[in-house]
Amino acid sequence: MEALVLPAASLVSLGLLLGWTAHASRGDGLERNSLIGIRTRATMASDDAWHAGHRAAAGPLGVAAWSSGATGVTGTVLAIAGSWLAGPAVAVGYVALVVLLVVATLRAARAARSTSS
Repeated sequence: MEALVLPAASLVSLGLLLGWTAHASRGDGLERNSLIGIRTRATMASDDAWHAGHRAAAGPLGVAAWSSGATGVTGTVLAIAGSWLAGPAVAVGYVALVVLLVVATLRAARAARSTSS
């Protein structure tokens, strides 16, 4: 089960990054850039679209941060303990992460498109 320590711990790191992104997105503190954020055609269209999209995505990004952190810590502890439950915990963490990132991206794109109307 030690092989799952790195993937589980990576979920914790992703959770921290997503938590910062969600926090910055709520207050328009995340400026349009090419490194961090939801970069779709709609969100990159203008600064207003970028901020509207990220405000709309902040909720799902925050949930993704908490769920990644929780499943990452759980998976890491279970992997170190040698439990067979480490695999399912890490798998659930990554599936939840992907689903929540898709939801965040869809919300961001919808909100960004509404600014150009």
